[in-house]
Amino acid sequence: MKLDISLLYEKFLSINISNPFYLSEIDARLKTKYSAEELDVSKFDDLKKDPYANYDTIVKAYTIHDSRVIEKLVSLNPPGSITPEVINFLINSSDGIYYSGSTIQGMSNLLGLEASIFGGIKEEDMVLGNGSFEEYLIFLYLLEYIDLGDDILLKETREYYKNEYFI
Repeated sequence: MKLDISLLYEKFLSINISNPFYLSEIDARLKTKYSAEELDVSKFDDLKKDPYANYDTIVKAYTIHDSRVIEKLVSLNPPGSITPEVINFLINSSDGIYYSGSTIQGMSNLLGLEASIFGGIKEEDMVLGNGSFEEYLIFLYLLEYIDLGDDILLKETREYYKNEYFI
């Protein structure tokens, strides 16, 4: 597998992607791409006890239970992983406008990559040679924000990620 980071960067420069994402953009993507249904945040009151969930800043909660969508969401999980029946995705926002974090219930590496993209990357880090930025470009490619038109390379990159690279 040979993924050309320079080409990903070129394509990145030509796409219009928020950095970080607005909550409205996340809502649209989750509902359109993953058939997510919005739930009342209060259904997740148990997260008040979780110091990592930052419950006070959770502004949206979504659930995904369509088995076909869940199969897609677990497609980047390591072989042998348990497939959840439901995946919940809770969105944090410290300002009520932009994404600032999330909690995922039900293992989905793909949704974890989406979360990384939703959070964006600092402008000063957007330089080739910066490992974090290059990883961000690969995430954009894996989730088809960047399209190279090469399905074989995308499939190989997903297999590599699934089998050898873990978050």
